[in-house]
Amino acid sequence: MKLPSKSPLIDVSFVFDAGAANDPPGKKGLAMLTARMVADAGTAHRDYQAVVEAQYPIAAGLTAQVDKQMTRFAGTVHRDALDTWTE
Repeated sequence: MKLPSKSPLIDVSFVFDAGAANDPPGKKGLAMLTARMVADAGTAHRDYQAVVEAQYPIAAGLTAQVDKQMTRFAGTVHRDALDTWTE
């Protein structure tokens, strides 16, 4: 993968056109809860503790931000660990 920047850090963002405005009536906060579950949970292949342990040595992570009209997942990782982080 060719990366244009000379910075050693890579910022990765995934933005979805769905946010708090899409919460069903009577279920305020559902978008935030869902985003937090995606960013701070395990996967089908790794439980939460394994995900945390895999990210710690490469100083990486994933955060979630929910706005009225969008949800954004973002992470920063050193370019040398990008392939490991995306796995």
